[in-house]
Amino acid sequence: MEKLYKPSDIAKICNVTTPTIHNWIKKGVLKVVSFPYGRKKISRANLEAFLKESGMESVKLTDAPVKSAES
Repeated sequence: MEKLYKPSDIAKICNVTTPTIHNWIKKGVLKVVSFPYGRKKISRANLEAFLKESGMESVKLTDAPVKSAES
């Protein structure tokens, strides 16, 4: 199964706020997979495509869990 990221994970990866990620999702710039109860996740393929299209190719993705600075 392909890696799925929460919007908060993407925010940490892209160094932006979670509301910014939700705005990108609402605008259709970042494609999501929807789950019950309104939960949304972003596939690795969609994230890679978004990073390329938005000029953020330099952001490196790993399979390791995303950790916040507070962790």
